[in-house]
Amino acid sequence: SRKELEIKKTKKLHTMAKKLLICFVAIFAMVSYGYSQTQDAKTSIRGRVLDNETMEPLIGAAVVIPKYNIYTTVDEKGEFVLKNVPKEKDLELLIQYVGYKEYKRTLDCSIKVNSINVGVVKMSQKKEVAEEAVVKGTVPIAVQDGDTVRFNTSAIKVNPDSYAEDLVKKLPGVEVENGKITAQGEEVKKFYVDGKRTFGNNSQAILQTLPANLVKRIDMYDEQDEQSKFAGYNDGETEKAFNFITHGGVGGKGASFLTAQAGVGVDEDERTRYGVSGNGGMFREWGNAMFNANVNNINKSVFSSGDLFESASADTYSFGGRGGMGPNGNRGWGNSGGKQQLTSAGLTFNTENKKQLRFETTYMMDDSERESNSESLNNYFQTENNPAKETSNTTFNKSENMNHRATFNVEGNLNRRNRITLRTNFNFQNSDNFSRSESYNYQRAFGNMAADTLNRSMSSNLTNRDGYRITIDGNWMHRFAKDGRTFSLGFSANLNQSTSGVERLGQTLINRNMGQNLPDGSIDWNVVSNDQYTDSETKNNSYRLRAALSEQTGRYSRLSLNYTFNMNNSLNDRMVYNDEKMNVLYDSLSNASSSDVTNHQLGLGYSFNNGTNSLNIGLNIEHNKQVKDQEYPSSTLEELKHLKRTYYSWRPNVDYRYFLNRRRYLNVRYQGSTQVPSIENLQAVVNNTNPLSISVGNPNLKQGYSHSLRLYYNSSSFKEDKTNFTYFSLNASSTSNSVSTNSFTINTEESLAKMNELLRKYGDYELTMNESRGIRFSQPMNLNGRWSLAFAGGHSFFVPFIKCNLNLGLNYNYNRMPSFYESFKNVSNSHNVSARVAVTSNISEKVDFTVSSDTGYTFAENTTR
Repeated sequence: SRKELEIKKTKKLHTMAKKLLICFVAIFAMVSYGYSQTQDAKTSIRGRVLDNETMEPLIGAAVVIPKYNIYTTVDEKGEFVLKNVPKEKDLELLIQYVGYKEYKRTLDCSIKVNSINVGVVKMSQKKEVAEEAVVKGTVPIAVQDGDTVRFNTSAIKVNPDSYAEDLVKKLPGVEVENGKITAQGEEVKKFYVDGKRTFGNNSQAILQTLPANLVKRIDMYDEQDEQSKFAGYNDGETEKAFNFITHGGVGGKGASFLTAQAGVGVDEDERTRYGVSGNGGMFREWGNAMFNANVNNINKSVFSSGDLFESASADTYSFGGRGGMGPNGNRGWGNSGGKQQLTSAGLTFNTENKKQLRFETTYMMDDSERESNSESLNNYFQTENNPAKETSNTTFNKSENMNHRATFNVEGNLNRRNRITLRTNFNFQNSDNFSRSESYNYQRAFGNMAADTLNRSMSSNLTNRDGYRITIDGNWMHRFAKDGRTFSLGFSANLNQSTSGVERLGQTLINRNMGQNLPDGSIDWNVVSNDQYTDSETKNNSYRLRAALSEQTGRYSRLSLNYTFNMNNSLNDRMVYNDEKMNVLYDSLSNASSSDVTNHQLGLGYSFNNGTNSLNIGLNIEHNKQVKDQEYPSSTLEELKHLKRTYYSWRPNVDYRYFLNRRRYLNVRYQGSTQVPSIENLQAVVNNTNPLSISVGNPNLKQGYSHSLRLYYNSSSFKEDKTNFTYFSLNASSTSNSVSTNSFTINTEESLAKMNELLRKYGDYELTMNESRGIRFSQPMNLNGRWSLAFAGGHSFFVPFIKCNLNLGLNYNYNRMPSFYESFKNVSNSHNVSARVAVTSNISEKVDFTVSSDTGYTFAENTTR
């Protein structure tokens, strides 16, 4: 019957299920047995290393199994763990530390346990430390400890009076150039001393103040952001960081230093050159303090300083990526040309209380005087539509700058569930500048070798500026009772204000009759006075509010939802007068305007990290709104006096990392970002600050959008005294509606008419040929078709037989850049290939050298001939 058939079928299925279950159990048992056998084939060795007398941890001591080149170092608690040690009967354990007697012990690792504890190892100092400071045997330059690379400074040879910068320059895989530190192809952005922020994260101050002989080791690692660390979940979003561990810091007995340097000489111009500097500091378990003072006229700057006036304007407001609003960057006065006299001083102090609240305060001052002379000559070849031209410019500049900067930071856990961070920065600056310049423009008729002067310009400018910048950044993070659920709220404010007065005296000479000089050979000049007196005030305030909620969705995954609000308010008041009494206002050259930019971002993110695979996917939806009100020039058309611009966009990002092992990983990243045109570029205001170059804004500019794709590979290897680092990266990007400058020379009636047509769109400003012959006119425009491709690769390793580090690097860049040349659209295709070879000594404390070679080749094609 049908029922009997169903019963037989059910019994058959049960029998089959039992057989499958038996097979599964058997396979699982075999796999488990094989896994246990594999695990049994390895063991780990752990223990503590202490000073025999003080019982203090010997942080950074090298722990080695010489037979298999397995290394690690002792941490702040004095503990160490050697993993994946083969289970053999007689294995030698070697522990070395500078100035201490070597510790050796033979271990029986064949016993059936997965961990061997050697207990507390007490090491004694050598009696003749000075004679035996160099540890005999092999101490590796670097070892891998989890995700951290620990560089042992005892294996790095530098001169006795060296600073931390000299140590960093000798690290394999690390390059220092123009104050920027790059490790394995990635820029190092965070710096700590004994785990504490010092000098406000000013890398140049740390590197040039901290003596090398006080640095016990240097830890290099990828640091997570505050939210990820607090949540206890690594989402893969990291920044490269350096931590300088001192002998007197964490776990140390305390250390102090005081140094002074002085020198004097005469240069080739028989001018006296001098330099005097002093450094001091102390390092304790509870914190550290350092100071630096420097007076010189040899262009040496210790602190990388933020020049308010150089960074007060930007081409665009960028809301993409992890950054905030507006421009951001440092400009060191000591890195520019000319001759500079500098007085600087800096003091930093940080400490930590019993509740683990950390306090840091820093003060830095720069007082500089600089003189510079510059000359430039540009040749423009003859084209089908434009004659050959030549321009020359000579400039003398003298400036005085006074800059004060201070920071006060608080961070730490209020309790197990709540953490706060508060960071404040204050910057005040005064600048006086005098400049004198003289410019010439020549033009040749088609086929004529003789050149006629189109115009000349002579001017002198006296400028005084005062300004300040205050930034506040605070965060509160809360951890809920449910594991993985966190909430954070952050606020930041950036307040900028500057005032300036400019006195310009000068004149422009325009050739009335190009190619037809007077009978005596002289030129019939039309003289145009350029005397102007400008009074300016600029305010730029930005605010940011961010809220984020994260939820653990699995053992390895997390979801996050975030909302960000950005607001920027700016005021630009620039009044231009004809005399110093400010009686007559140049309406068409003055500018009084205010603007408000608001940005809303709603983002959803997903993160997955199981130790081998790390994936981050995010999508941000943005709404940008710009509003500008303009009072001057009063001649500006009414429809342009009140501008509103609204932009909508979506910004996806994907970041995937595949870890082949703890020393090798592959990273693929895609990111989209928006660039909103700045108010300066949108303003319908004529700018004739340079009489030979007039510009006007463009209210019709569109929002730009960029796509970027990155492929990155990183590998490191540590064997005995052989340390290898290898990396390569491939980057591609494209931008639509990028902002370019459309410029052309006024040398024909057609070009004059074209310029006046553009000027009349925004007011009644208009020029004649006698007022404008030979000047350059420019206006920002949107262009499509901009993209780039870049490859960078490097291999660094230590060469034992010459005791030197060898760094090899290869770079290739391709850029497709659309632009305008004399109103014709031009596309430039440029290729650049460069190679670097550098040899850095590590022979002894008495021999120190670096030999490097940089070779580059550039080739460019332009569609406009």
